[in-house]
This record gives sequence, structure tokens and C-alpha cells, in this order.
Amino acid sequence: MTNKEKAFAFAARSHMLDLRGNFKYGKANINCSLGCDQMEDQPHILSCPAINAQTETNDYNDIYGNDPIKVQAITKKLMKRFSEFKATVHRQTQPSAAATSNDNDIIDIINVA
Repeated sequence: MTNKEKAFAFAARSHMLDLRGNFKYGKANINCSLGCDQMEDQPHILSCPAINAQTETNDYNDIYGNDPIKVQAITKKLMKRFSEFKATVHRQTQPSAAATSNDNDIIDIINVA
């Protein structure tokens, strides 16, 4: 495993991924940020229908196992799903201030001689 995968596996094993279900204190709503009616936790990331995840959640517990091959496999799956989840949650729905305006706008050009 790479150092990045090892750090991610450690964070996942200690429930430190940035998900509502991992940090419940002070939150009224811990359901999925993508509109699911399920709690937003690490096993849910593997099967969240909002990101078209089709992975079985029964292999999630491999993250806590002693078999390095299983730990590596579930770490890679979880890393991929977590990055897809975060990209979907933080996707901008409105254009930013730096975005260009409508292409149909008419621009008046004044020639100064």
C-alpha cells in the first residue's frame, strides 16, 4: 500500500473520515448529504445510490481485519467512493463570480478616434 492508502486506512479504521455519521455531535441531521434516507457513514459510502455505488457493504468489515490483501482492497474501494462522494457533495450548482455570463449578451463597442 502507498503511504496515502495507509493514512486513509488509518482514518477509516478510526472513523475519522469527514462524514456526518462520524461526527454526530451537535448535528440535527446525519442523513446522507446527497438526499438518501440513510445515515451518512462509512459503510453507506460503499452503497450510496446517489453516486451509483453497487458495492456490497458486507466487505466493509475487512477494513478492521488482519489480512493485508483484504484491507488494501477495501481501502481502495472506500477511497474511490469517498472521493466520488465528496466531489458530488461539493459540486457547484451555481456559477461562480468568475464564470462568464451568457454568450448572447450584446457588447457595445465605442470607437474612440
